[in-house]
Amino acid sequence: MTSAVETTVAIVGAGASGLTLAALLHRAGVDYVVLEARSRSYVEERQRAGVLDHYAGQVYVKAGLTEPILGGAPTDSLLEIRYDGVARFLNIPELAGGRHSYVVPQQLLVRRLIALLVDGAADVRFEAAGSRCPLSLCAQRRPHDRLRQHFPRKCCFPTI
Repeated sequence: MTSAVETTVAIVGAGASGLTLAALLHRAGVDYVVLEARSRSYVEERQRAGVLDHYAGQVYVKAGLTEPILGGAPTDSLLEIRYDGVARFLNIPELAGGRHSYVVPQQLLVRRLIALLVDGAADVRFEAAGSRCPLSLCAQRRPHDRLRQHFPRKCCFPTI
């Protein structure tokens, strides 16, 4: 027989967004669980594209996560664009009013977030494809209707 676990927030997916939300909730003392269908090694090695722009980097800075997430990451200074074989350099901070981006590849970001959460005894569940969160309780789709924004205070789901 499956027992139910009660939590305030159920996060589906251990990508950069889900893990960032988990880290912010963890710092705020809100109970949550992260459910990821794939294995931890798959999630950590999955190829991703992109780096953090200024505003995304500020999320970690303002949350006090600068060192564990952004530590050692260089900031951008010049962006090289090649056109017809000629390199052109743009000074991004100058063009963006002094704001810069962090050069943290998303794959590294995800690894650092997982390490931060797991070291902090967070409830991150990999290979959770067999679990079911009753999302029908959280939101219902009706024909010709937008997704209802009625969420219960607590969401229960079976343990794995």
